[in-house]
Amino acid sequence: MPREKSVTIIITKHDKNQYVTSLTSFWLIIVQINIMKTIKGLLAINIDTHIAVINTMPKLKEDAIDATSRCVQSLLGGREIIFCGNGGSAADSQHLAAEFTGRFLIDRMPLPGRAGPSF
Repeated sequence: MPREKSVTIIITKHDKNQYVTSLTSFWLIIVQINIMKTIKGLLAINIDTHIAVINTMPKLKEDAIDATSRCVQSLLGGREIIFCGNGGSAADSQHLAAEFTGRFLIDRMPLPGRAGPSF
């Protein structure tokens, strides 16, 4: 079994406090540098993600318009919209179905929409 290597540092009484202070400052600087690198890395990833989303917005707009048109055509054709999801999305689907069937500011007939089961 290999022996562990050890290092012995001899500190005289005179320079003991100065050495400990210097060593502590050194490690704090290292920790601060690592934290700053981590924060900069996370910010770069976050910014890249936002840029990617912004770049896909024209396509998302087209998809949203297409989905809206299909929903309107379905409702005009006497069909209903079924919302579904899993987890938090299931809660969102129930909320959307409630928005269709209920009325808040405008007194109107309810729209045929319901929430499907979560999977």
